[in-house]
Amino acid sequence: MYSPTFPKTMRKFLLLLPLLPLSLHWSGCCIRKEVDYSEIPEWIHKIPLDDKYTYAVGFAAPAVGGNMQMVIRRARDKAISKLAQIVSYRLYSNRKSWKYSGNWEKFVLSKEYREILTNAKINAQEVANWFDKDAKMGEKMYYVLMKIPLSNIKTSSK
Repeated sequence: MYSPTFPKTMRKFLLLLPLLPLSLHWSGCCIRKEVDYSEIPEWIHKIPLDDKYTYAVGFAAPAVGGNMQMVIRRARDKAISKLAQIVSYRLYSNRKSWKYSGNWEKFVLSKEYREILTNAKINAQEVANWFDKDAKMGEKMYYVLMKIPLSNIKTSSK
């Protein structure tokens, strides 16, 4: 039983056959290895809750050949920014007179937010840090946990 399409199909198969080992190799590279989560600090996934402090996690990826001090500074700056956002939300959500207009960018440029950010920079304390040099979380990253005492946050506006 001779079929005229058999040689064409066979030729296609023979042309694609050398790609089979490559495709198996590529699919093997994409499989995520088993991660031992016990080596990852709990505060990265579960930020501590406290009535006296507000916590935030900042992170930054190191650039190839980059300065590690710059990476640490970027991670701290991100954590401080998050702290300022959380604190400003806490302060202003309790005010009856304050209404959020829905424009976060405009609020960030306001005098009130700059005051909060300045206070956060002055009062923020580093609690813990961790450098994921083995890329257990997906890629190499520096993490920092920072806290700010809520009692130190004051704004001049009411």
